[in-house]
Amino acid sequence: MSDPVQFSYVEAFLQKTIPSLNDSKLISMKSTLRNKPIMLVAEKKAKKSKRKPRKRLRMTKRILAKPTNSAYSSYGRLRSLWKEYISNLLDEYMAVKAGGQQNADLKCVQDILLKADYHGADITVADTPCRTMKGISGTVLQETKNIFLICTKDNKLRRIPKSQTIFTFEHPPGYRVTLFGSQFCFKPAHRLTKRFNKNPTLKELLK
Repeated sequence: MSDPVQFSYVEAFLQKTIPSLNDSKLISMKSTLRNKPIMLVAEKKAKKSKRKPRKRLRMTKRILAKPTNSAYSSYGRLRSLWKEYISNLLDEYMAVKAGGQQNADLKCVQDILLKADYHGADITVADTPCRTMKGISGTVLQETKNIFLICTKDNKLRRIPKSQTIFTFEHPPGYRVTLFGSQFCFKPAHRLTKRFNKNPTLKELLK
């Protein structure tokens, strides 16, 4: 049962805020409000946040530094540094091959190639579903999870998707290395913890 003092206050409040309220309506309203909590102060509605979803916000704030120089000849020093870098990584394997041993550790070489940095590599698109990109060659200037940005020999910047694309590069003395781009669809930093499938099928390499 409600407190008489509290209810008399509510009755006085109604008569004060609604002077034209007659007795019958007052009685009806009193019975409706009995034992019912009343908000005497209007509650402000919370404004809907206009913030963008976090994923979209990250995408809009992401800035990729696109090289402004598209002259192939300008990156000769970069190519030289990369050749020296990849030679140092593969020296041990090349020594084994040069010695004539047949049981070379190809799995070790695969892991090295997967984790290597390809900025500065001179690569060629050997095969791809996109016919217009087949045969393109140039220097890798930027790598993301899904693309290589290369400067071609005709001084153009091209974005080459990794998925379903086969790349090759030459490595002295006379080696041609083939890379299946689908196995490189990781951020460069994340490739350090990845491994090739033990015996991948052609379908797995090209998916």
